[in-house]
Amino acid sequence: LSAGVAHEVGNPLTSISALVQELAVDDGKDEVFRKESLALIAHHIKRISDILNSLVDFSRKKDVSFSPCSISQIINDSYPLVKLDKDNSKKKITLDLDEDLPPVYCDPAQIEQVMVNLLFNAADATGEKGSITIRVFLASSSSISISVKDDGLGMEKETIKQAFTPFFTTKPVGKGTGLGLYACFSILENHSSRLHFSSAPGQGTVAQFYLPVARTDKAGAEPPQDI
Repeated sequence: LSAGVAHEVGNPLTSISALVQELAVDDGKDEVFRKESLALIAHHIKRISDILNSLVDFSRKKDVSFSPCSISQIINDSYPLVKLDKDNSKKKITLDLDEDLPPVYCDPAQIEQVMVNLLFNAADATGEKGSITIRVFLASSSSISISVKDDGLGMEKETIKQAFTPFFTTKPVGKGTGLGLYACFSILENHSSRLHFSSAPGQGTVAQFYLPVARTDKAGAEPPQDI
């Protein structure tokens, strides 16, 4: 991760330095060059800011607070955040949640962040009026399945292999930092879970993970087990 940070922050800093040096010796007559240079500097600064903000969020995710939680409530708190984005206002999000689901044992804030990341990724992969389905069901007496399905472009096998690599992204420049799925991977690892992708070019993508059903005894809720 540190090598990735050095690369992703170092490149725009190098570009900013070069542009500043050119502006320093510019006679001010080329107004177009000046405006383009300042716009490019602003773009690079935003890129660095986005990366640093993502790293701050990522560092906070290490502090976990597990408790029995309603997965339905977490889902209902997550998907409206995606719909608020003007680029996603026309996209259809369908909820397919089993009734009377037992509580899961998790950190609700972290799982909400996983859902938001997955939903934004799904939204970015679909067209203007794309479709996304959130499916939640009791997979066994001890685990609940959560999945996000989209009808987007789908992914090649090589893309799936690199999906959790820090700073890897297939999105346009400036659209993402490439840390979202890496954060999801780390969060779910804290929950003894894993994120699985089912995808093929032109066939959309399904992202799925499992959470343990909360079990209580005299000592209270048990910690999550490997799923």
